[in-house]
Amino acid sequence: MQKKIDINDLDIPKNDIECWNRYPKHKWVYDKSRLFEAQNIEWSPFTRDHLPDHVYTFDIDTETSIPGVYYLGGRICYKKLNERELINQVYILKGEIKLLQHFDARSKLQLDTTIGDVELRINAFVTLYFQKFSGVVTFETDGNQIIRAKLRPEPGIIPNSENVKLYKRIYKKVELDISGHTDRSLHEIIAS
Repeated sequence: MQKKIDINDLDIPKNDIECWNRYPKHKWVYDKSRLFEAQNIEWSPFTRDHLPDHVYTFDIDTETSIPGVYYLGGRICYKKLNERELINQVYILKGEIKLLQHFDARSKLQLDTTIGDVELRINAFVTLYFQKFSGVVTFETDGNQIIRAKLRPEPGIIPNSENVKLYKRIYKKVELDISGHTDRSLHEIIAS
């Protein structure tokens, strides 16, 4: 008989600071200039007529109050497409997309279909930059451009039974007994 696991018992990152520390190889996605460069989206550190919109350079949510942590960031300019904005949750296990869900950015209601090439963009982006990664990544898109990335699930989107199964596979807590292992065997255990 399998033990029922509550989603609250899983090792799901709670905020962007925790993600920054947990995923050092992927924390670059919080840097908008690098996120835009990876997609060939034009941006500038100063105002230009054809780049009227601006965002913070580092896009880290500070909604969580953590003593001693303060966010300091600059701004960059770019041009919004002003197309339909979506929240896209991507469930990735060892670099492979297991589930891709789309939600309306305003209502947070799940969509059955998408408009444009957003799925192609996300698939290509994950294939190029999230090899061997396991976690839920949230991409906010404007048209087919990824304008924001988070290395955690979107707060406020309640998982259904299909998502819970993936959450369990991705975020299960692993307890290791490391006594008696050599450095090499320990490395093989962790890598598996």
